[in-house]
Amino acid sequence: MDRSAHSWAPDATYERYVRLLRHTIDAPIALVSVVEAVEQVVEQAVVAAAGLPGGGDQRDESLLRRAFCDLVVAEGHPVVVGDARQDKRLADSPAISDLQAVACAGWPLTGEHGQVVGSLCVVDTRPHDWTPTELAVIEDLAAACSAELAHARLADELTAANTELQRSNGQLTAFASQVSHDLRTPLVTLSGSLELIEAIGVGDDGGSGQVERLLSKATASTRRMIDLVSTVLDFAMVEGRLTLTDLDLRVLLDAVRYDLADLLGDADISLADPAPVRADAVQISTVLQNLLANAVKYAAGSPIEVAATRDEAGWTLTVADHGPGIAAADRERVLQPLIRLQDDAPSPQRGLGLGLATCHRVALAHGGALTLEETPGGGTTVRLRIPQRPIAVAQGVVVRRKG
Repeated sequence: MDRSAHSWAPDATYERYVRLLRHTIDAPIALVSVVEAVEQVVEQAVVAAAGLPGGGDQRDESLLRRAFCDLVVAEGHPVVVGDARQDKRLADSPAISDLQAVACAGWPLTGEHGQVVGSLCVVDTRPHDWTPTELAVIEDLAAACSAELAHARLADELTAANTELQRSNGQLTAFASQVSHDLRTPLVTLSGSLELIEAIGVGDDGGSGQVERLLSKATASTRRMIDLVSTVLDFAMVEGRLTLTDLDLRVLLDAVRYDLADLLGDADISLADPAPVRADAVQISTVLQNLLANAVKYAAGSPIEVAATRDEAGWTLTVADHGPGIAAADRERVLQPLIRLQDDAPSPQRGLGLGLATCHRVALAHGGALTLEETPGGGTTVRLRIPQRPIAVAQGVVVRRKG
């Protein structure tokens, strides 16, 4: 029997339980089943079986699971049936007619918090008067099997946590390297400009024009470093507190345009009649700043449309441009930190690859989602979806509501 899908549980362990159960109790069939989620559907699966007629197949397992294992899990307590043909819960089961399975004693398997996670069942092909000794054996083996399952699940969780830690450490290393590299460039320019100014001498009238150019270059480098530091801080500050208020997007957009006046210039930004959005003002401002900055950088000269709509499920904030767009294959990838699709772009356009990642984190912090799609006619449309009742899902986030 192929049980390769159940990587969290070594088959041999549970096979030993069912063999021991058959040898200890005068009944021919024993099964261990566990509850699992497959493609968001929760169901039981048999992970070990012994004594099935003719060696058994998946159909036989399925018939027994549906008749007995599912009943144990649904009841949430031991199920003891001496003759299933006389039990209205089981009388019509194909397991009786096809496999002559007419008696069962099953115990739920429980997790670390007492939740039912599976079942241990013994099945007989004739009516069975289960003795207290037999039931005590099944109960003890079910407790041991529950502990084995908990151990296997814990080991799986630790493996997953270790994998995530390694991924996170690798990302942190790449992040530090990228930030260091991107900060070093303007720092070198700034240092070089100041050294040249010192060499020329501020009081030297002959060099005043060159000094002015160098000061301008130093100022630009300083602004570049400020932008980089601000980007990193925006990304880091998404987790923390959410203060939910009813936001007027017109007021918020005016503030963002004022803050980004040098970058946005006279960009054609339109705002449809927006619905009030209930969200964190600081974080939504960060989203607008990042999305508008991206639109101006990569879709310069094209109009930018901003909108906020509301339906029964919540709010949708939309920013659409008419630039070159983002290929469908890259739309999920660019939501991850440090992903830059424009590495060949001029230096002023290159960022850290944190803008969309920051917006994505804001969406998750509100219990929502960020999606990218193509603007009709070409370009990128970004949609930030916020549910009716925002739920902070980022670790450590505290939600406060105003109004």
